[in-house]
Amino acid sequence: MILELYGLPGSGKTTFAKKMVANDFDVVKIKSRKDLIFWNVVFICLHPWQSVRLFWFLWRFGRAGFFWFKFTNLFLQHNAKICRARWQNKNCIIDQGHFQDIISLFENVVSADILKSYLKLLPKPDIVFVFEVDQVERARRLAERAEGLRPFLAKEKVDTWQKSSEVNFKNSVNFLSHLGQPFLIITKENIDEFYWQANPHKFFSQVMHYIVRTRLPSDKAHGHQISKMAEAFVAHHLAVVLHHALRPNPIKSDFFDYHNVPKDFSITTGPSVRWLWFISSRLAFRVEGLVWFLFYLFRIYRNKAIYFTRDPEVAWALSLRRQFVIFESHRVPERFVGRYFYGFLVRKSDLVVANSDGTKEALHGIGLDGAQVIVAPNAVDQAVFYPLDQEISRRQLNLPSDRKIIVYTGRFYKWKGVEFLLEAWRAGLEEVADLVLVGGEDSEIEKIRKSYPSERLHLFPIVKNRDLPSYLAAGDILVIPNLPLGNESMYYTSPIKLFEYMAMAKPIVAADLPSLRAIISHEEAVFFEAGNGPDLVKKIKDLIVDQEQIEILSEKALHLSGNFTWRGRAKKILDFVKLLKHEKTHI
Repeated sequence: MILELYGLPGSGKTTFAKKMVANDFDVVKIKSRKDLIFWNVVFICLHPWQSVRLFWFLWRFGRAGFFWFKFTNLFLQHNAKICRARWQNKNCIIDQGHFQDIISLFENVVSADILKSYLKLLPKPDIVFVFEVDQVERARRLAERAEGLRPFLAKEKVDTWQKSSEVNFKNSVNFLSHLGQPFLIITKENIDEFYWQANPHKFFSQVMHYIVRTRLPSDKAHGHQISKMAEAFVAHHLAVVLHHALRPNPIKSDFFDYHNVPKDFSITTGPSVRWLWFISSRLAFRVEGLVWFLFYLFRIYRNKAIYFTRDPEVAWALSLRRQFVIFESHRVPERFVGRYFYGFLVRKSDLVVANSDGTKEALHGIGLDGAQVIVAPNAVDQAVFYPLDQEISRRQLNLPSDRKIIVYTGRFYKWKGVEFLLEAWRAGLEEVADLVLVGGEDSEIEKIRKSYPSERLHLFPIVKNRDLPSYLAAGDILVIPNLPLGNESMYYTSPIKLFEYMAMAKPIVAADLPSLRAIISHEEAVFFEAGNGPDLVKKIKDLIVDQEQIEILSEKALHLSGNFTWRGRAKKILDFVKLLKHEKTHI
């Protein structure tokens, strides 16, 4: 395990390194000129093109008067350190390494393109610990140490370098999220939380490779779920690298911006067959599955980590290489051959996370051990979804303020019951309340407008998850009209909308299905017979006039939503990992 520390002077790297040494980590040092030359020869032999490019950066940005100083202390020293750390095959810590060159090499602010190019060149340790400490605190620490910065430079030049290094450091941290490099951000507030983990026997759980064979960013629910789980794992001090498929994508936004998650984990793409998607999506999907299987089967694994995936082929490949594998299952194939093959692929995973009780029962039915499977339903981000003012939300969305409003959010798939809801609303609710539907494709919205012409029907396209709270707050009643059309609707689904509805403190009317009953009861929602339009109409009419029941349901639903957070879901999974680690000899 190779850890590299990266931060501005006075950010606490040296203190942290000393504590790591106390927990059986070795600080990598080059003690003689002979070692320096030997390990640089090794580095050049292993990375000839990389060596040339790194030297070119040094030649271009190294000041004429200090070129030799930078050549020996940045180029030669850091090349030797990374090679020696890899050769030792021990738990090593690099206090001053290649990443620190971003601060030491560039005397002035450099462009984003130059920083990106330089970062891509750097040899990758197992984890980079990034120290972010404010300028005032760093100045105080440096003053206590009575340590000067670059005493061989004039004060004016030191000031210029300090200001430039702060800008370059900040920009480089933003770019880290697109390098595929595991990293953790350490601040003054959270550094104590890392000290107890500074133990080589615990570091298998510091790195997680989250592998999903889907395109990202995505406007589908699984895209939101994946992004929030990656964020939640980072909150539990894991250095997460999210691997996703490179496919044609109509969404051109940055992943982190689109899914509203901080840039505190890294994202990269797996092996690509992107060109094949333009020919045949069905063929491309199957070929891609084979390519991903072979890639993760023959990949070189230098150190142990946690591998979390939703793809059964990847789970099988990783288990064959004796990696620690967590497989997340959201459904089980219906056909016999598909079920058998699915079970064969995921059976060797160390832990299988089922999104619902129904999925867990189906997994047991195809032979998975009961102790191997845990249930972790989906969740909600309570920093985004919380009670909002109804009147303000209606004004923002240009909705009537003097009418009752029923709201549905989500895709318009048949089993989700949107058409069923429309029929029930037109048959008995149109005079009672307006209907708001959020989440349709343009073609679906146009079709509904033609079939259900009404000024009381309000249709909205797919919106970013961060914008959904306003639509939910505008409603009086939130509906989940799922139809009993298959196992996915009846048993497997764990609808994210349900948890978002609860967090908004609104009364919920839901189809009476096992998949929903597993989360909520009659204390938090009103249930109607799934697929029964008249019963849905009756339950909504009765609820509209019962203000006392509305308040009781809303309060209890809000209280229950606190049990379903993304961080809580991640913690449940990781708690099981901690239990399993004592039983797995390969960790």
